[in-house]
Amino acid sequence: MVVVFYSAHSDFNFFYGFSVHPKNILIVNLQCQICLTKRPKTMKTIIIITIIFCLFCSSLLGQTKNLDADIRGRSCIGGSGVCSTIQGRSNTNNMKTFTITKQSATLFTMEIDINNLSIEEQKTCFGKEYSKIAPTDVIEFIQDQDFIFDINTLLYLELDPAFRMLKRGMYPLEIINGKARVTLTLSQYQ
Repeated sequence: MVVVFYSAHSDFNFFYGFSVHPKNILIVNLQCQICLTKRPKTMKTIIIITIIFCLFCSSLLGQTKNLDADIRGRSCIGGSGVCSTIQGRSNTNNMKTFTITKQSATLFTMEIDINNLSIEEQKTCFGKEYSKIAPTDVIEFIQDQDFIFDINTLLYLELDPAFRMLKRGMYPLEIINGKARVTLTLSQYQ
């Protein structure tokens, strides 16, 4: 997303914009052309408003929420991939709490501490035990069948309810600081 503003006054031209990097890094670009007659008070006000606006916009992205999910695949009877979700805490051993970070209306990341996964769950998620993964291994999260999120879960996560389907396939998984993070894209559901 890129937003650009341009303000032309008799004394100076002011161009500013910001963009959000795919990894939620806010990039702010400010360029000013000031003529001979400077108005430092006006410039200071514009810069303060710009900073406040940028902070507000950056707070809208990257918000995290917790979601309990079962990742045993194939209707939760074996396999791999998301097969059930519950908002809040569940009382079942099969559900694990994931941290969900919204990237866009149809894109989010699921993150879990690897220490919260049993050896069997590690094998399901990574294809092998975490301790046996080499730094050169390419790890993917396998969603073995399409999963339809319920509308209430999507509203809780502030995602677009028209895009409810997590399609079967392989999704990039990365391990950073002892946490497994998978980026998932939702598709439109008829």
